[in-house]
Amino acid sequence: MKKVLILGGTRFIGRVLVEQLQQRPNLELVLYNRQSSNPELFPKLRVIKGDREQDDFDALAKENWDSIIDLSAYFQLSLERLLRRVQGRVGRYIFLSTISVYDFAQLKKKAVGETFPVAACTKEQMRDTEMKTYGIRKAECERVLLRMEKMSKIILRPSLVYGRYDYTDRFYYWLHKIKTQEKIALPDGGKELGTLTYVDDLARLLAEAMNVEADVFPVYNATTNTPRPFAETFRTMCAAVGRHPQAETIEGKELLAKGIRPGLDLPLWHTIDVAIDNSKLRRDFKTELLPFENSVKETVAYYEKLGWPEPVLGRR
Repeated sequence: MKKVLILGGTRFIGRVLVEQLQQRPNLELVLYNRQSSNPELFPKLRVIKGDREQDDFDALAKENWDSIIDLSAYFQLSLERLLRRVQGRVGRYIFLSTISVYDFAQLKKKAVGETFPVAACTKEQMRDTEMKTYGIRKAECERVLLRMEKMSKIILRPSLVYGRYDYTDRFYYWLHKIKTQEKIALPDGGKELGTLTYVDDLARLLAEAMNVEADVFPVYNATTNTPRPFAETFRTMCAAVGRHPQAETIEGKELLAKGIRPGLDLPLWHTIDVAIDNSKLRRDFKTELLPFENSVKETVAYYEKLGWPEPVLGRR
């Protein structure tokens, strides 16, 4: 039996991961969280209740772990304290990061690999709680982990994650528009290049990270779909939903002039034309990534069962 500690695990990515890992009889799964999100899930698993931001790590530091999968680290200071407490007690530390760590202001070509510069983080930003510093804080967390000596580690950087249990509705926003509207405006005609990550694939990658041979630079772009223009993504969504509303073009600068916020008022629009390169991931990991068309169909089937509720994000 391998003993695996999952930090988080009951909301979105972690929920899918735990569902998958529960199918493996050789794992002893333990969850660590505040029990504030879906505490009724996984009643057969042991849960250690704690708040990582309150340095609540005494119970974790008393046990040995084959793997720790960290899905909930957002602040450098608390991560640093945790790593010091479990150092020497963990076989491998798996950290879920994000492509938002990259300093896209330095972008000179569209393809971005793992060695592309990541953003710097000031002391004030380290303590900030706003979403605007999310990627910067994650970048600082990565630096903390990479500095840890004598600790095997894997860092996965997904792009925007979509699929079942997604409470953000960023991907679903567009599926809902396709389902309910006859005309839909695409920013700049959908020319913006983007890369996505399917949650079930990401969960399989996190599971494989427990055993994959650690790279000298153990950081991987965990994007699971081929980079494509948003117009192509939109057409794939339409095919999966079974509706084909008329697509119209609206200039990105016009949206900005109207105060439309990229990624918030209009999800999946980021005003950054970039392709995330996942060739290193495909080289070292054996997980078979689901074709984009199939993953969108699975996502649509999930929302069909929910009855197509109104999205919580974006302007209608």
